[in-house]
Amino acid sequence: MSVGIGPVVKDEDVTIKKLIIPSSLNDDLQLYARAYEEQYNQTINQEMLIVELLKNSLIKDTKFQKFKKSME
Repeated sequence: MSVGIGPVVKDEDVTIKKLIIPSSLNDDLQLYARAYEEQYNQTINQEMLIVELLKNSLIKDTKFQKFKKSME
């Protein structure tokens, strides 16, 4: 299986409030982390995985990218 995010690139961290998610989403995140580990032979913690998935989602959201460019 191939996952949609690339290898993790470290960036400056910012702390946000605690995130509460449904258990079904937690199960999917754990499974995704397992697929990531198989693809890259590297473990990823759940917090980093959520960050990478969110970044990937924002990058692929063309309407958001258009809005972001209009704000520059």
